[in-house]
Amino acid sequence: MKIAADEGFDRTIIVSHYRLTKTKDYLPNVPLFLFGHNHGFADKTWFGSRFVNVSALDNKVTVVPHGLDRHSPQDYRFINDGSYVVITHDHTKEFVVEPRRFDPDFTGWRRIEKEFYSGAPEVPH
Repeated sequence: MKIAADEGFDRTIIVSHYRLTKTKDYLPNVPLFLFGHNHGFADKTWFGSRFVNVSALDNKVTVVPHGLDRHSPQDYRFINDGSYVVITHDHTKEFVVEPRRFDPDFTGWRRIEKEFYSGAPEVPH
């Protein structure tokens, strides 16, 4: 906390695993909090601070080769259909947060909904 206080909270970015609580009391005037425990992008402002959930990096989608009529777990592969966030800071001291998708190539693969096999290998790039 001392480092943030010496530099000024208005120039501080806090990165944590979970979304922090009581930030208004303990970390006032911090403009940006990044966290990632809950999977899925979110961008909210609360009591003057911005909270960005950047945790959609690993969205593993189960796939099987296209044209395979019957499949079993040994046929499963996964493709990472996650996302990431680009954060820029301009001269007005505003943070611009842009979520972006990895946009993987599913050519030759069919998604299998509601099934996941943790031992499935990743589809080679």
